[in-house]
Amino acid sequence: MNLKRITAFVMVLIMTVTAAFIPSQAVTKAPEANPVETLEENGTPTFTTADFLKIMNIMNTVTGILTGRAFIPVTEIKLTVDETITSYCDYLVENSGLDVVALLRAFKDMNFPLEQITTVAHIDTAALRDKMIERSYELRDEGNQLLAYGLFMLGVYISTIETCDVNAVPTEYENVDEVVLFVKFTDGTSCEMHPSIWINSETGEAYSLNGRGIVNTGFNFNIQKLLVYAPMNCWMRDFGFTMLYDINCYIMPMWNYITRRFKFNYDDRQWQIQIWKGNYLITNGGEVGIYNRSKYAIGTFYNCVNDEERMVMSLKVSHGDEVLVDIEPTLHWWVNGFQMHKRMFLPQSLTLESTITFPNETMRDAFTASVAKEYHHDVTYTVDGLDVSIVW
Repeated sequence: MNLKRITAFVMVLIMTVTAAFIPSQAVTKAPEANPVETLEENGTPTFTTADFLKIMNIMNTVTGILTGRAFIPVTEIKLTVDETITSYCDYLVENSGLDVVALLRAFKDMNFPLEQITTVAHIDTAALRDKMIERSYELRDEGNQLLAYGLFMLGVYISTIETCDVNAVPTEYENVDEVVLFVKFTDGTSCEMHPSIWINSETGEAYSLNGRGIVNTGFNFNIQKLLVYAPMNCWMRDFGFTMLYDINCYIMPMWNYITRRFKFNYDDRQWQIQIWKGNYLITNGGEVGIYNRSKYAIGTFYNCVNDEERMVMSLKVSHGDEVLVDIEPTLHWWVNGFQMHKRMFLPQSLTLESTITFPNETMRDAFTASVAKEYHHDVTYTVDGLDVSIVW
């Protein structure tokens, strides 16, 4: 019996790895004289929702044979989406492979363990949900948006969604709809959910009125440009930056980017301007961030600059002649953009360009000196007054 289990486990690994690479093998041309150059030029197909669900089906089949229960049960929830939301979702599927509706429908049974606990413990899920949602509103009023939304969603999770209707509801703002969910739970109760998503049908912007990103994720999304970006006061601003963040992303699957750090002293403090480019999950993009700390600080942690220390920055990320991200000059502490695309390009095949306007010549010169001595020597710059334009 142990041998059978071991054999089955090996089969799962083989089938999973094979399935993950099937899309790229199916469309990639035969290697040319220099396959590295071909990869840099063409990239690889993006991992799509269909690819993900295919792997889940394989895992479920194998674990179902071994244990009698699926690895991740994929039982479709009764989800209806109105015409407006459907048009947005269809555009995403066509241009990026991300199928939001399929993902929403796929995981009704993810809360199976919690259902068993609430049943055995005789928990009144409706009453518990009401208390958690009430507390989430208190946290929201106190300014703790992230924790408030997390508690709200936990209350919803406990109750188990049976049906969900997703609608774009017109608002008092011209061309702006709010995404509203009408939810019915398995305990017979229901509620109306406002996930903090407003969509401007003219510009394609999906955003939150509280400035913390849609669904309090810290990111907004332009549907027309397929562009994910962080608003000024996203929750990440409260946590500064440390090299450990990069290390964590390096070891996570589907993250593949490179970075350069420019450190210098100015105004009796240590400063760091950091740039990134590469792949972020199913997007290609880049970032430019400004951080500082006390002149006595050690280690790798820096604070995000305050409002008075922000600078006007632009950002462009290109692959050959194709512009993927183009952010106009804006006063910011962290200008960034991540575009959904049908192909993922190697970080070294992307070009990042940014112009930063410094407050004075002293800080400008301290920065350019740091760029000049950075040991990779692959970032060039030009100076025009207080503007420094870098190309990487």
